[in-house]
Amino acid sequence: MKGIAGRSLKNLGNLLKLVKKLFDQWLPKGSTVRNIFTLASGTTLGQLAVILVSPILTRIYTPEEFGVLAVFSSLLAILSGIAGCRYELAIPLPRTNGNAGNILVLTLLCVVFNTLLVLIVLALFGAKIPLWLNTPSIAPSLWLLPLGILLTGVYQAFSYWAIRSHSFNRIARTKVKQGIGGAVAQIGLGLIHLGPLGLIVGQVIGHATGM
Repeated sequence: MKGIAGRSLKNLGNLLKLVKKLFDQWLPKGSTVRNIFTLASGTTLGQLAVILVSPILTRIYTPEEFGVLAVFSSLLAILSGIAGCRYELAIPLPRTNGNAGNILVLTLLCVVFNTLLVLIVLALFGAKIPLWLNTPSIAPSLWLLPLGILLTGVYQAFSYWAIRSHSFNRIARTKVKQGIGGAVAQIGLGLIHLGPLGLIVGQVIGHATGM
């Protein structure tokens, strides 16, 4: 049995080496296609983790709680998308790292400023916003919105720096960690019956994992 197991492991190792060799031949390192494939693979694996735990999450949380998550996710996507004032898109462009670093710092300052701005708006109108959204149960979770914006904005800024540095494997790994970290957190928080807050905190933890 040990001999059979040893031969099986050896054959598996040889197969993996062959696949890697073929992968390197078809998609040489540094090629645009390989970089795109790497990023797409990381995103796909991250989303796959969410899909795999979906049957568990649907047994822990109610459809109404997923509705609250959808509203929060929509707000987070819109606000975090403009948190850096889109300066992050310019990070890969300069020829020198010094100029790119200046843009990175500017992007991070914009993220911090817009996060504080959202925090002030919540302090002034926090009681009315759930009514405007027609989602009263989102009220306890709204205060997580600035944290989510901050984490997502910083992650996006450093992701573009990683693109500049051609660290595509690192970006792909963070995508996987985000998917797994968020899914595990949502399951754990759901088991202690936090309701929609568990889903939202789990999502924020997922973004933090990618950092």
